[in-house]
Amino acid sequence: MEKYTAVFKFPINFHSNSEQAMSLRSATPETHPDRFGVTLICVINNTVYWKQPKHFVGVINLRTKGGKWVESPLNAPVRERCDTVTKKILEHLGAVPASFRGAPRLK
Repeated sequence: MEKYTAVFKFPINFHSNSEQAMSLRSATPETHPDRFGVTLICVINNTVYWKQPKHFVGVINLRTKGGKWVESPLNAPVRERCDTVTKKILEHLGAVPASFRGAPRLK
């Protein structure tokens, strides 16, 4: 099992032309740390699992997302292609090797 972390930006729930939306679009983790979260990523048998902290989504902030491990199967027929696809996904997310407690429960 390989473990990684990646930083992600919480969704913006403002109108697209508002001042708040304009300022948060250009936000970085240094300027607005409250608008960013850390995703925990585990790779087990070429299957990517990730867990994000709970955060609000939607226009009126009523729905929550995150807090559970989510499976992302890689549909590739050859094991070498699976390794390549997994590496590309981790590079695209900007994932960094990490160590943390917890892992997804496998049935």
